[in-house]
Amino acid sequence: MGTTTSNLLLGAVLLCAMQGCGAAPLRDDGLIDVHPESHAEIRITKEKVRSLPVRFFGLNQEAQIFEAESVDERSGQLKPDILKQLQALPELTYRYPGGLMANHFNWEWTVGAPATRAPQKMAGWSAPSAARFGLDEYLSFLDKVNGHFWYTLNLNGWSATSMAAEQPSAMLAASNKKLAARIHESGVPAPHYYQLGNELDRSEYEWTTEKYIQRAKETIEAVSAVDPDARFVAFLRDFNLKYKKSTGGSPYKPFNKAVLDALPMVNDISFQYYYDDARNENIRSSIPWRLKMFQAAIRDATEARNGRTPNVWVTEHGRSRNPDVKGRFANTFTSGLAGAISAADFWIATAQMPAIQGAFLYSVGQWNIFSNKGDGTDAMPMYWTLRLLSNNRLPNVLTTWTGSPNFSAYIGGYDVRGVAFSDDTYSKLGVWVVNRASRTQPVTVTLPVFRGKKVSVRHDFMAGQSAIPADQNSQAPSVNLNQAAQSMTVGNDGVLVLELPASSVSSFHISLGN
Repeated sequence: MGTTTSNLLLGAVLLCAMQGCGAAPLRDDGLIDVHPESHAEIRITKEKVRSLPVRFFGLNQEAQIFEAESVDERSGQLKPDILKQLQALPELTYRYPGGLMANHFNWEWTVGAPATRAPQKMAGWSAPSAARFGLDEYLSFLDKVNGHFWYTLNLNGWSATSMAAEQPSAMLAASNKKLAARIHESGVPAPHYYQLGNELDRSEYEWTTEKYIQRAKETIEAVSAVDPDARFVAFLRDFNLKYKKSTGGSPYKPFNKAVLDALPMVNDISFQYYYDDARNENIRSSIPWRLKMFQAAIRDATEARNGRTPNVWVTEHGRSRNPDVKGRFANTFTSGLAGAISAADFWIATAQMPAIQGAFLYSVGQWNIFSNKGDGTDAMPMYWTLRLLSNNRLPNVLTTWTGSPNFSAYIGGYDVRGVAFSDDTYSKLGVWVVNRASRTQPVTVTLPVFRGKKVSVRHDFMAGQSAIPADQNSQAPSVNLNQAAQSMTVGNDGVLVLELPASSVSSFHISLGN
């Protein structure tokens, strides 16, 4: 047993001690594990894990940052190249007006003629400004890109000049009621997901559990009165919070249980995940560790709901930002090839978790999918990974076992992770695979449904250069989409051998053919 494997097993033991792994298992317990093997192997069965939700892929759309990077200052319109690139990603969910920024966002100051809109203070790092990409622009944008609606409600307050402003709950509920009426009357396709604020238990807010519940209740009652298509999403967490502004802390289990108990009308919950922090090789940052924490939190939420698992959303995820990396390289660090591989790894794992309804990429600022140079229209590797996966999916997620070596020395213990999909007739299979190693390697894929048959295989992928770590060749990886299919024959043992490029994200399309 190698050192990394030992660390993973130790981590799992410690996690069970902290989080209570003796509880009833989840449907995905074991499915998302990658097993240590001397060579890469993926085994696929006909057993269906679940249908992949239509809203599975999404982007976090911080209003002020998005307009600064994507909206032309003179015309007030979305930059044509960015619009075209986002139109190539249909069926994404766009979380607006973002995360922390939403807690200071007054939507009523963002509608009407742009010249008449009042300035507002939405971020500590920027001066007050009038919104150019406001609510109406957001709704119009969804129509242009065939995107799904997701709104983070303001439960806190707003100001033209200050980040410290907080208004009475009744004022926020009244504003949110007007917003919901406008959404309902606009004809936005249902359901309408409304997230009940963002991280108000932490950051600069540090609200008590009781305060969050009370404000959430008032807004839920107000919005429900005018929008019958409303679906409410409460934010939870999987870690114990230590207060920075006052003494003490907030354990995650009592917080989660109190929120779920007090809001029985809420059937959707959210978490946020950042991983693969390269500043230190800490197993707690690795995707396997983060997924185990995630499963434990879902298990606890299920227990709090008497065995019924709520719908779970990841409203932000991405490779952890490295504050030591400055300037234009910061964007490369999180959204370059290594960041894209990490995000693909996370998406592949969560596709196999039936409770997960969506996993939205944190996609602005240093986690952007477009470059932060020039006019900002150059697509980053993160964009190509999102396009590769979202445009190459089949409806049914199949039980998938993955074994892998660890040539990359990833702290998570593997190079390769895969997940398989099928159409309803099992005549078409799809496989998403990530390879963290900076070397090509074969992967044996066992697919008994095609045993001994001739198949057509198309391989779309994004990859780096062999022998060069992903972080060092992240500027311009090769992108290969819509490749010509090859004819191959599956062995009588059901095995097909495929090749994974170095530092790559791949999508294989396998179908019966000549």
